[in-house]
Amino acid sequence: MSHIDLAEAIQNLREQLSEAVKASANSELRFNLGPIEMELQVVASREAGAKGGVKWLLFEAGADAKLGATQTQTLKLVLQPVNTQGQPIQVNAELDRRPE
Repeated sequence: MSHIDLAEAIQNLREQLSEAVKASANSELRFNLGPIEMELQVVASREAGAKGGVKWLLFEAGADAKLGATQTQTLKLVLQPVNTQGQPIQVNAELDRRPE
């Protein structure tokens, strides 16, 4: 059964958004990133040992049919991306607005 840790999925989203910001440094169009909603099918998995605890694991689309007795939950996250100063993030450079 293929799975991804929730932390890994969020880190991957963070990296891809950072790449988009860097890649668009010379573009003429700017977008403010608003709230990002992620709705995920997850299952809680308890780990044994001294550092054990609950891990939230994501499953590939269609994997729920293969989970058998494992119960999946729908987890909805709303993330508001900000920079290191807590300011909203913009992707791309701003348009030069000229009067018509």
